[in-house]
Amino acid sequence: MAAAQVALLTIITFLVGVLAASAWPAFAVFCFGLIVSAATGGLLRHFRKASWFLPFLLAPSFALGFIYYRFNIELTAASYLVPFEKNISAFAVVTAEPKIPRDKYQELSVDLEAPYHGRLRVLASPQLDYRYGDRLLFVGRIEPATPPDEPITLFPKIKLVERDRGNALLSGLLHFKETCLAVLPRNLPKPEAAFLAGLTFGDTRNFGDELKEAFRRSGTTHLVALSGYNIAILIYAVGRTLGRYVHRRLNFLITLVFIGLFVVMVGAEASVVRAAIMGALTLFAVYSGRRTYFLNIIALAAFLMTLIDPTVMSRNVSFQLSFASVIGLAYLGPALKTIFRISDDQKDLLGWREQLVTTCAAQLAVLPIILNTFGNASATAVLANLLILPFVPLMMLLGFILIALGLVLPLLAPIFAWIVHVPLAYGLGVINAFALLQIPVSGVLTGWFAIIVYYLILIYLAIRYSPERIEPL
Repeated sequence: MAAAQVALLTIITFLVGVLAASAWPAFAVFCFGLIVSAATGGLLRHFRKASWFLPFLLAPSFALGFIYYRFNIELTAASYLVPFEKNISAFAVVTAEPKIPRDKYQELSVDLEAPYHGRLRVLASPQLDYRYGDRLLFVGRIEPATPPDEPITLFPKIKLVERDRGNALLSGLLHFKETCLAVLPRNLPKPEAAFLAGLTFGDTRNFGDELKEAFRRSGTTHLVALSGYNIAILIYAVGRTLGRYVHRRLNFLITLVFIGLFVVMVGAEASVVRAAIMGALTLFAVYSGRRTYFLNIIALAAFLMTLIDPTVMSRNVSFQLSFASVIGLAYLGPALKTIFRISDDQKDLLGWREQLVTTCAAQLAVLPIILNTFGNASATAVLANLLILPFVPLMMLLGFILIALGLVLPLLAPIFAWIVHVPLAYGLGVINAFALLQIPVSGVLTGWFAIIVYYLILIYLAIRYSPERIEPL
């Protein structure tokens, strides 16, 4: 068995161990995982005599993942030096861009200063202007939380003490992003400007409740949550542009740096980080001339993200949706093409058959996650996405050109904005129409047994109808 295959199996078993540990207390799960790991190794040994050592490798790998998760949780809990459930006065620094998930509040992530220690969530009024790097003095009551959740303080009294106490590079990137975003409302109507801000930078702060509800009901929220689709477009655009002027190696390095800076600038959400890691690994494979296997790349991306944050698999919905959708695209998409007899050679308007298959594959892969997280999904979401997705690259391209004009040639930006307005208005029209045409799907796939059976069916379809032998390793 090749070293790459052994490494992949080890990584997957480690991830299973981390996931099992998130169900703590579950000693039975721990023991079951050890047995399954050993049994898996035994089966592989039976079919491949060179794999006799796998039972001795996979079981410790599972145990290491389990222990790694628990160790990090306990370490985080022990790091807090905070008097809970008491009113305190403390200094803290904002460590990330404020989030405004609802018009009624904004959420700040802050690090406490001595004599206290630890990271908190602070809910504050959305009207107050706070930024990354702000040093605050707050007076309030800190409520404890069960790890890995962070303790929280609700609407404390806050006084801004000092600006720009954060990392200079990150502050500069965030300032540049705000400068770019300020171009949009100056040249576009409010809904279109908000939509384009979501497409280009994943910024939804200016989405009103009505627009948020329209995206949710139409099943198109993922369009403004930066993911692999958006990152792939950026990697392609940057690589092609630089390829005309610089050497291949320098092109590779500059593209990596650009994507890294972009990920930091937009907030490093799980879906963006996953897409960036996979993009970087794919770029490296292409640059080095090595053959790439999709499962190896996605497993390594999940492994790296889990090392940084062991809770990301079990608690981060963005991570779950991102990985499920991309696996669906890679493995279920080709199977659906076979089932519906769709050939790559077929020519059709805007490639609607290809878009239909990929959209269905992604939606089927994430359906249980959506139903169990949000309570319902829309049966018409596939059609809504089918009508919008072909135009997303065009919208992003025109959006970045508009931003560049607004920064360099502001007098020309309003004229060019008329061109940008057309596809954006079309996209919003589709979203609003399908928000009204929503056919809710709820009350299914809500139990573990149903979810397992559902995914087993998808796995069977992916294997049975794959146009070629699936190479998982």
